Amino acid sequence: MADPRPSMPRSATSFYPPRARWYSRLWNTAYAWRRQLHLDALRLPREVSAGPFLLALLLPGYAYCAFGRKYVGRPMIAGYLLAVMIFLVWIGHLVAILAMGAMISLHVVSLLYLISRWPREVTVRSQVTLTLTTLLAVGLLIYLPAQRLVERHLFLPLRIGEHVLVVAAGTPARSVRRADLIAYRIESRRAGNVRLAEGFGLGQVEAVGGDTIHFGKDTYTIRGLSRPRRAHMPCEQEWLVPENHWFVWPDSSMNISGNAANVTPMLQDLALVPESQLVGKPFRRWFGREQVPP
Repeated sequence: MADPRPSMPRSATSFYPPRARWYSRLWNTAYAWRRQLHLDALRLPREVSAGPFLLALLLPGYAYCAFGRKYVGRPMIAGYLLAVMIFLVWIGHLVAILAMGAMISLHVVSLLYLISRWPREVTVRSQVTLTLTTLLAVGLLIYLPAQRLVERHLFLPLRIGEHVLVVAAGTPARSVRRADLIAYRIESRRAGNVRLAEGFGLGQVEAVGGDTIHFGKDTYTIRGLSRPRRAHMPCEQEWLVPENHWFVWPDSSMNISGNAANVTPMLQDLALVPESQLVGKPFRRWFGREQVPP
């Protein structure tokens, strides 16, 4: 027996459009900003392809080479690399700050030349917008993240008085032994009217987790070795260093403000350094220079 219901033609089948991806809103927002800033009219210069153009953005001076002015671009690249070398060798000193200024200046000059080669049909407003956007992008997306990445994972300069010590950042805590000199982070804290500014500490690991420290009137003893008692140390007490901590007596030149009578408890609290606050150990040599702790 035939079905009395009319059959639905195949052309009338329902259609379900694909679901929007999670990043669709991001694309829509980026497109809206591009239209608002008049960046949709921008095209690469005809003389250069995408690869060299990207390298011209990242390497100061290469923009001149990409457009045939090698007699300008090559000395600029050499000057930039020289500034990088000076910055690395004398990091933490005034000459390194000047070298960083030279690096940024060369980058800005190269970018401005690259932007000047843009097609003439681009409006002045778009060129100005592109210039500011590029300069901000280079500073915020290249130099600043690179600096933070280097200081967190490679090396960090620390100034102690008139001395500069370059620390091997990212040193694993398990490699630290007694008598090692370490740099560690200090969080800002306040106890009563005593305030300690945030910064870095530098000191020698005198005891590790599980060691017992005996503080006497004139000396303190660790593992049978006695040393002269230092200012603000406890008197007639015994400490057990907790696990995952080191005993590092803090430098008395720290930036602590407030009543001197209340400084002692804070220094004693700082003496037990958690492994999580480790920055690293200073290099013995930095580009051939022996690093002598202050």
